[in-house]
Amino acid sequence: MLMFRKIYTALLQSSFGEQTEVKTFSNGEDALHELNSTVTDDGNWSYDLMLIGQSMGPDQMLGSDVHKAIRDVEASRPSSARKLLLVSASATKDEYGHLVASGANLALEKGEQMADLIAKLRGLIVEMG
Repeated sequence: MLMFRKIYTALLQSSFGEQTEVKTFSNGEDALHELNSTVTDDGNWSYDLMLIGQSMGPDQMLGSDVHKAIRDVEASRPSSARKLLLVSASATKDEYGHLVASGANLALEKGEQMADLIAKLRGLIVEMG
């Protein structure tokens, strides 16, 4: 999993510039804690895009649980809605459909080609303005 975090970090920074801040976390609890500690004065989170792995390791929250926790908070603060991209190496086609239906902006297999991933990320960033 560490390898994928390093790959995604390098990919994002090389595609969107070194000014792109990328933070990584080894588990969902730490990611949610960081996210909730970075609320701005207007009630928004300071992150625009979140790339969430479905499996974060043994005895860890699933990415879909992190996703649900984020969307639950956003329901009470609609101005804080962010783009969520879920990545999994093991989800079935039906599970991917469920993730998107539940509010993920995109659900991808870890094995998707990196160029495909960058194109999809750029599309999400363009949507964000």
